[in-house]
Amino acid sequence: MSEEIVEYVDTEVEAVKKKAYLIIGVIPRDTRAVAKQIQANLEFETNDMINLISEQDLVYDYVSDKGYHPLCLKAWLEPIKNQIIVRLLEKTESAIGNIHVNSIIIDGSFALDADIRKVYTEILEEQGYEVGVVPVNSNMMSIISYGWSSGTNLKSHYLLWKKYNQQYSRT
Repeated sequence: MSEEIVEYVDTEVEAVKKKAYLIIGVIPRDTRAVAKQIQANLEFETNDMINLISEQDLVYDYVSDKGYHPLCLKAWLEPIKNQIIVRLLEKTESAIGNIHVNSIIIDGSFALDADIRKVYTEILEEQGYEVGVVPVNSNMMSIISYGWSSGTNLKSHYLLWKKYNQQYSRT
């Protein structure tokens, strides 16, 4: 009987250890900075392996695999957004399958879409992860500056910013 109690306690402790963070924002460098800070804090506190998955890294991997030029971002980004999200999901499922990973940090603007965020949350919760959503705010001048310097459509950044504010503004 005491063995059953020990097994139950071990499974409860294991379930509490697993955490997943969705870092949501409009500008990749802002979400990346917050994700890196959370990763550093978790690694310091737990000494566990923390897997950081970045939407921006997957975009660059996809671009280099397909031979697209990064300066042609306006031309190729719109048609491949769904493919990037599928790759993000595949990478997340791969990290979930690794028994050595106790925490996952996923950053990007993909989870501003409530349906995608809900699917990610459900997948992670089914695997025993406690999911936290961390919104990262960016001001409009930073968004305009980033859009101008990266060559992306300012209207798409404005729509992301608007979607962010609808979900996470204080008013």
